Amino acid sequence: MSIHFKPLSETRYSFEYVGAVTDEDVDMAQSQWLGAMRKADIGGRRLVLFVDGLRSEGLSAKQRQVTADFSIQHEGLIRRVCAAQAVLLESALQRGILTAIFWIKPPPTDLRVFKTRAEGEAFLDEVERKQLVRSA
Repeated sequence: MSIHFKPLSETRYSFEYVGAVTDEDVDMAQSQWLGAMRKADIGGRRLVLFVDGLRSEGLSAKQRQVTADFSIQHEGLIRRVCAAQAVLLESALQRGILTAIFWIKPPPTDLRVFKTRAEGEAFLDEVERKQLVRSA
């Protein structure tokens, strides 16, 4: 599988896209994220998502459409459960295009694009510190 989905903590999940991504990879990753969001929703918890695309060959047009459709179909759940998303992309052009798309059609959560892991993690750390109540 070219997309690795895993929990990093009780409130933080991660997707890492590596190399060529298949349609089946996208479907599996979305299924795993949907399951994590539904579980959090039942438990009254909020989550953050870290998406690392630094080692990816990118998504096809079809895969980008499937991803957009997923966000539309599950918009209410995403708004309730996902406090923020940090997306890592190496290319300044890719980051700029994604940011421009979000100006036209804002995502259902606070989604920001970064060049480095440290920047993305710092953003999610701040969101978790301000918005998420961790259980003791």
